[in-house]
Amino acid sequence: MKSVAAPDARASVYGRAAAAWLKPTGLEAKVAPKFNAVSTVPQVFSYVATGNMDAGFVNLLAWRAGKDKVGGHFENQGRKRPCPHGRKARRRR
Repeated sequence: MKSVAAPDARASVYGRAAAAWLKPTGLEAKVAPKFNAVSTVPQVFSYVATGNMDAGFVNLLAWRAGKDKVGGHFENQGRKRPCPHGRKARRRR
């Protein structure tokens, strides 16, 4: 794998979720030289589907909508909210 894309963690909850998943798995350092932050989930999916990126972090809805355009997927079987910045965190503010 030469390239990995994820939504920008500063602007997207899915980007923060990708970063939150990479840290405890120990993959953050391995992926860092290959990592590309892009604007949105649809942009990540588009890059992967067209072959401009080898892999990407997207939500399940985006993957289901275009699953015939990519080779496969890995679904996070861990916590339902892999990122502390989810919906509940926003409601508390």
